Amino acid sequence: MKSRIGFEPYFIFNWIKKIAARTFMAVIVFILIIGSIKFIKKYSNIEENSQSENSKGEQINNQENQTDNKDNQANPNNNHEWLQQFLRVIFEDVDNVEHLVAIITVVVLSWDAPSQRKRTHYEAWQVVNSAQGQGGSGGRIKALEYLNKERESIAGLTAYRTDLTGIKLQKADLFRANFRDTCLNNSNFKGAMLREAKLNGAKLRNTNLQKADLSRADIENAKLENADLRKANLSAVNFNDADLIDANLEDANLTNANLQNTDLRNANLCCVNLNRTQLTSANLCRTDLRASKLIDSNLKDANLWRSNLSNANLHNANLKRANLSLANLQGADFKNANLNNADLYHSNLKNAKNLTVEQVQAANNWDRAYYDLEFRQKLGLS
Repeated sequence: MKSRIGFEPYFIFNWIKKIAARTFMAVIVFILIIGSIKFIKKYSNIEENSQSENSKGEQINNQENQTDNKDNQANPNNNHEWLQQFLRVIFEDVDNVEHLVAIITVVVLSWDAPSQRKRTHYEAWQVVNSAQGQGGSGGRIKALEYLNKERESIAGLTAYRTDLTGIKLQKADLFRANFRDTCLNNSNFKGAMLREAKLNGAKLRNTNLQKADLSRADIENAKLENADLRKANLSAVNFNDADLIDANLEDANLTNANLQNTDLRNANLCCVNLNRTQLTSANLCRTDLRASKLIDSNLKDANLWRSNLSNANLHNANLKRANLSLANLQGADFKNANLNNADLYHSNLKNAKNLTVEQVQAANNWDRAYYDLEFRQKLGLS
């Protein structure tokens, strides 16, 4: 039942029931206190009138009063003056009834706040767990957002093949969470811990993953078009066959990541650490790879048509059969890079560093690329 009506209505219903019970208790206490106040005031008025009448005949009844006082001292049931004074001190300044009600209500409602918080957490987890295997959110979005807001760990969460579109889990602990084939479009995971998470086949279009830790996560065949992955930790992530068109990966760490057959068209990989990354057959058309680090990376058969690799570090990179036509390679460092059968048609290699004649002539269309005048002479080009 909870999964059908959703977490938010269920939580509100239970919250209203508990508030009603506590309010009833507060009203009872309030009635008792107000009754006590009225009784004290009434008793005080009677006593004041009695004292006024007695003062008129004080001289006449002096002896009788002394006798009464002795009787009162002897009789403890009549000696309640100390209680009267005590209650006066407490209630004589309480003129505003609303203030008293507010004070009582706050005390009653906050009496068992810690236990209430635990009960609410338990109910939220019930909603999350009871919705397993359902296609819709089943109230899980509100429940998970509530748990995260309460700084509850959601590590190990299982929510595969469900719809969690637009969920907001900033800085959430989702270590080893399972989101396989789940729709997470337009969601916010900024700063979240998603280490070793399963996101294979997940839909993450327009999702915010800034500064998220996704190291060793499985994101194979996932859809990440226009996703924000700036400064994310993506080391050793499996992106095989993933779709990262127009994704922003600026300043992300992709060390040892697997990007084989990944579609990175128009993606922003400026200043990204791609050392020892697998980019075999990756589609990097028009990709921004300025100042990126590609040391020991495998770009075999990759498509880098019109990509921007200016000032990139390509030490020991494997560019065998890579398509580098119309690519901007100005200032790139080619120390020990493999350019065998790479296509250099109209690529810009001006100011390239550590580039040798042997490397260039091992490529295709090397004579149609752009070089510095001095290097052209070394190649025997006029």
